[in-house]
This record gives sequence, C-alpha cells and structure tokens, in this order.
Amino acid sequence: MSLSKIYTRLSSADTFTSAAEWSTHAKRGDALHLSGLSGSLPSFLLRKIYSEASRTICCIRPDAESADYLHSDLQQLGLADTEETLRFPATGMAPYNEDRVPDTTAIIQRADVLQHLTEGFDGILVTSIDALFDLVPPADTVRQETLHLRLGDEHDPADLVERMAQQGFQRVEFVEEPGEMALRGGILDVFPFASTYPLRFEFFGDEIDSIREFDPTNQRSVSRKNAARIVPDLERSHTGDAQHFPLTDYLPKDTLLVTFDEDRFQEDVAERFDEAEHNYAEATAEGEDLPGPDSRFLTEKQLTSILFGHPRLALGAFAGNLVEERLEMDATPQPAFASKMKLLRQQLRENSDARIDTFILCDSEGQLGRLEELLEEHILAGEVKLRVESLHEGFEVPEQGLAVYTDHQIFDRYHRP
Repeated sequence: MSLSKIYTRLSSADTFTSAAEWSTHAKRGDALHLSGLSGSLPSFLLRKIYSEASRTICCIRPDAESADYLHSDLQQLGLADTEETLRFPATGMAPYNEDRVPDTTAIIQRADVLQHLTEGFDGILVTSIDALFDLVPPADTVRQETLHLRLGDEHDPADLVERMAQQGFQRVEFVEEPGEMALRGGILDVFPFASTYPLRFEFFGDEIDSIREFDPTNQRSVSRKNAARIVPDLERSHTGDAQHFPLTDYLPKDTLLVTFDEDRFQEDVAERFDEAEHNYAEATAEGEDLPGPDSRFLTEKQLTSILFGHPRLALGAFAGNLVEERLEMDATPQPAFASKMKLLRQQLRENSDARIDTFILCDSEGQLGRLEELLEEHILAGEVKLRVESLHEGFEVPEQGLAVYTDHQIFDRYHRP
C-alpha cells in the first residue's frame, strides 16, 4: 500500500519527529506553532502523533468542509471510523431559527459522537469551529437519556413508547426516518437518531425476545443483535433549561488540541454570537420563552478557556496568541498543472533529476489506466509510481525526497471527501 510507504517516509522527517515528541510530553497551557504543512501532510502528522503520544486528540478546523477532508484523509491512512477517529459536525442551523428544517444527518452524527465520548474515546476527534459554537447537553444528560435494551430485558412496550415520546420521537404507523417509532401489538419499531437502520423489538409479554435491524423500504432484516442503544435527539429545544457546555468538556483533561488557522476562530465566534443575540432579542420580543445565548452558544471567553486549557499544537501560517515555540517544515503544495500533461511530464523529469520519488494517487482504476497510457514513458523510466489511493491534496517534501500528487488536482476535478 503506497500510503503506508509514504507515511513511513514522512515519519522519519525531523519536523514530524520533533512534533510527535513535543505532543507526547506537552502539558496544559503548552503550545507549539508548526507551519509549512502543505496539502494533506497534517493527516500524516496526526497519524504519527496518534500512534506515539497515547492521548486523545481533538482537531479543530476553521470550517466544515476542511474538517470533512481531514477526517477522510485519516480514514484513508487506516484509522478506523468510530474506534480511532470521530467526526463531530455542525448542526447547520442558525441560532433560534425554528423555521429551518434541521439537517437530520448532522443531528444523528452529533448524538452518536456524544454517546461515544461518554463511553470513553482515546482516538482523534475531528470537528470545526462552527460545530463547537453550538453547546451540547451535559454528559450526565446523554447517559440518562440514552436507552440501553438487551435480549431478555423486561419492559412494558407502552412505557417505552411514552418515554421515547418525551425524548422527541414521533409515533407513526410505519417508521421511515430517524426519530420515528411504531408499536403494533408485541412489535416495537424504533428509528434512533444515531443509527443507519431502524430497530425492531419483538416482545413475549414484557420480555424482549428478539432485536434486529431492518431495511424500512422492504422490511427485510439487516442484522440480528443481542443489545441496542437508542440515542434521542439531543439537540432538541426541550432538552432542558440547564446550562449546556462546550464539546471539549467531554474529553480528557490532557487531550491534545490541534488547531488549524486558529487566528480566525475568535472573529468567527464573535460574529456568530452577535447573530445569536440578535435572533434571541427578536424571538423574545415576540413572546417566545427561550434559553439565553450564554447557555446555548460558545462565547469568546469560553473559546479562550478551551484553547489555553489544553496542550495545543497550532498548524497554519498564523496561530494567534501562542508561546514562542515554533517549528517549520520545508514543504510545498502540489504544483498546478491545469490538465496540461506537458507541465506534468516536465515536473516528473525535474523531480527525477533531483532524486525526488514521485507518487501519483488515482481515485479509481479508470483514472489509473488513463494515466498509465499518458505517462508510459515516465513509468518505464522509473520517474513516477501510480497507485489507486485517495488523498485530498498533494504535496512536495524535498528534504524527504518525496512528491505526492493527486490525479483530481492534476485535472482540476472536484474531490468529494
């Protein structure tokens, strides 16, 4: 696997070694600014830190799209979803905007991540500043509202329906979407807010006799289970009037924060909080009874407390209020070829003359075949290696004698995370 070989080459870089060593021993309030990580290099660095530092890592990107790409790159590098890496998305909702239909997928993912965090997580959590802006219920609330059901447990199905109705589930005749439930005799169907498929519980009296996931389009079983977890809609407005908290409160105290272009964070949070205060004033003026912005949304003061309350590795050209520790990697982004094969061929020759090994990662077998025809001469000359792999962005690291290009950047194609 080419990505493994590339990772091995990069792991020996002095900058990677120094950053991983610092991350292993960094304490609360320590901060290191690392610049020069072009393209998808941050994902390789995070992979090394994760394998060596033995601590939870929380990555904060300035926007949702860049967070999606980082999470995708980490998965391509072999980190298992939910076990080693989690993606916590933004709600996609403007503050106090009850008219807009929420993004159900995002709500499901947020609820699922919170549940995973309450159970203990020591991998890499990837999120963005807009996702952090919406505060989350206390961990105790998540534990109390999450329903655990096992084979052999005894529950009155009607009591379960009543409890789930209080948690935001809607009773329907047949479940089709997350947040729906249906009770027919001794059969209870529930589509959790944090699940791909609905669950079917069959009761013998009050005893759970079977649990299975099923496809709501054809009612066919997908899998049988010994136990199930039902996570409610933790973002619903009636979760309670209690103060909500930043997502980072779910993480261990020694969690390493890895921020990207964090100089943008304070301004972003300030603008979002101003919007929240404006919308809150308008809504309450119309007689709505709503929790105040301070209890539901991140403030600049809380953001500062988060950043300085953990060891922090700041990536990007600028890093805001940091201590003087700094590292820089001599790396550059993938050159712009604009679909011009002449430019690519010239670059391959220059790399070969400079003893730089070049890899081109192709998103599909079809793209691999296309490039093999176009670059046959250079492949035979040993100037380039083509592989079916996927990364968001390529890079060049001359000190390691390495250049990694992506075919979608060569041909200016959109790359989906």
